[in-house]
Amino acid sequence: MKSNVIFNVPNSVGYLRIILLVLSVFAPGRGFVVLYSLSSLLDIFDGHLARMFGQCTLLGSCLDMITDRTSTVVISLHIIHKRPEFLQLLVLYIVLDLVSHFIYFHMSALSGKHHKGTDNKILRTYYDRRVLGPICLLSEVFFMYVYCFSNRGILFYTLAGIVATKTIFHLAQLFEAISAISNIHSNGK
Repeated sequence: MKSNVIFNVPNSVGYLRIILLVLSVFAPGRGFVVLYSLSSLLDIFDGHLARMFGQCTLLGSCLDMITDRTSTVVISLHIIHKRPEFLQLLVLYIVLDLVSHFIYFHMSALSGKHHKGTDNKILRTYYDRRVLGPICLLSEVFFMYVYCFSNRGILFYTLAGIVATKTIFHLAQLFEAISAISNIHSNGK
């Protein structure tokens, strides 16, 4: 067991994200908002720290991806509890989010390529830091907005459009992964 990988700086930030996320589940109201938001905000830093310290690892990528997916489930369940009219949409979003990311991550592991290294123009656009960062941040803002407020004004619809755009990228991710895994399987026989 390599403690220098397990407890490197970005992975330690990842563990803190998980701890805050777990604590948020047990916190009511504003406590949930604060803990969940802190966990989400830390997501901005782990990748930067990994690159800055030269500590990019498969474990770190895995922790980040799983924590992101778990965060989506946690915020969605909180919204559904408070606003049941979002049940079907959020269940569909969760399923697509989980399936697309897990298949894509598995494809990356099978091919030995970084999950952001793709020839697909749509996914290259998505994984561009100038696109991915704002889309992920504003998607989180949307979920927090829906959790905290019931009005559906211009901000709601603008943020919902960003989440819809992110969903299109998830579909592209899913199709790219299915195609690549099929090719890996075909070439392996």
